[in-house]
Amino acid sequence: MLHVLGVVGDGEVISWADGWIGNLDRPGDALMALACSARDRYLLTRLLCDLSAGADYWCAFRTVCGHVEGFLREHPQHTEEIAELLDSWVCNRLGESPPDFAGLARFDDGFALARQGIYGQWEDVRQEFLAELHAISTSSAID
Repeated sequence: MLHVLGVVGDGEVISWADGWIGNLDRPGDALMALACSARDRYLLTRLLCDLSAGADYWCAFRTVCGHVEGFLREHPQHTEEIAELLDSWVCNRLGESPPDFAGLARFDDGFALARQGIYGQWEDVRQEFLAELHAISTSSAID
């Protein structure tokens, strides 16, 4: 997820895979392929998806929210783009998502309304979005 959002770059993904290979007695094929892959964004994303098969999606999403919050505090220019992606991920799994994720769906429109001067200030919406990410990442809600 972090790679797709642009929070983590290709080189960081490859370094992460290399680190795991050094710590595992028998690294799997997908991890080896990831470490040996060129910096091909599509290939890296596909291999990361292979590695995450069977993982708890919402638990991972909750962890991602904390990393995204930190990233956006340093890179506010990416806030709307990431809000839109998170909104689509939650909406694509409507009915499956834990209740505390529902608030993410309101920010895509919130940024658009603020940017157009219709309702609210952009920075206020951004701060609310960061607070929402923080609340999700620190929630002990059972998925």
